[in-house]
Amino acid sequence: MDETDSLIIKRMTEDARMSFRKIAKELGVSPDTVISRYRKLEEKGVIRGSTVVINQKNWIQGDGCIHDRHLADTYYRNRGHSA
Repeated sequence: MDETDSLIIKRMTEDARMSFRKIAKELGVSPDTVISRYRKLEEKGVIRGSTVVINQKNWIQGDGCIHDRHLADTYYRNRGHSA
């Protein structure tokens, strides 16, 4: 892992939705370089993936219903209730 890899990780940590093209522009390398390095970091297990973090309160307020059983269980367990 070199400085470019570290900078890619830093940018992805700051904003996981940042495009490879934008990261490449900021680092002064090609988008293909960022993509290939990202994939190598995944293969090595340095990057294990990316995820979406949902604000449960805002998501549930949409129509007042919880549509996913697992999310409902987690929601109530986090509030001290049994699922």
